[in-house]
Amino acid sequence: MAAAIGERTRVVVVCTPNNPTGPAVTQAELDAFLARVPSRVLVVVDEAYVEFVRSADPIDGVATVRAHANVVLTRTFSKAYGLAGLRVGYAVAHPEVAAALRVVSLPFGVSAVAQAAAVASLAEQDAMVARVDELVARREQLLAGLREQGWPVPDAQGNFVWLPFPGDPGATVAFAAAADEAGVVVRPFPGDGVRISVGEAEACERVLTVAAAFRR
Repeated sequence: MAAAIGERTRVVVVCTPNNPTGPAVTQAELDAFLARVPSRVLVVVDEAYVEFVRSADPIDGVATVRAHANVVLTRTFSKAYGLAGLRVGYAVAHPEVAAALRVVSLPFGVSAVAQAAAVASLAEQDAMVARVDELVARREQLLAGLREQGWPVPDAQGNFVWLPFPGDPGATVAFAAAADEAGVVVRPFPGDGVRISVGEAEACERVLTVAAAFRR
């Protein structure tokens, strides 16, 4: 991606963990990337799923922003905090970048209800961490089950796993249909793969049952 940056490049987005495939960028990888990015190019580090990351070298987004004037960190209350319907999130940036964001942002973009919910969520960190830890444990169990069946599943650091179906649009659609019939909704990307959000233990078992049928 660094090699693709040209004279016309203004913004680069680093999504970590990556959506929809799941792997996360390490701090060492991000530092190496930033060393190759011209200071005139803004780097947006999207950490929508940061609470689910359990890698050995996780990104310290806030420290990275402090160290680089051209880095912006974005996070959301939609995932780990469960406030997806309220559409509330935030950015961490240097003052001049934050000022530019305010100029182009929609007025009243976050409702008073969403703001109240976000503040209330911050007061319930222990409950949020407990929920995330439980989901991460199920994610690891689902990953292990899929790999045991022989699926080449990439590392998963978000609240979802990725089943690859490269170059096979029909298989992705068929898998999604089979999952739907089993009572589980997944998101197919025809020709690439299927993104599966980690849900209740029963839902994960149903996914494994459907996946097993596709490996026969």
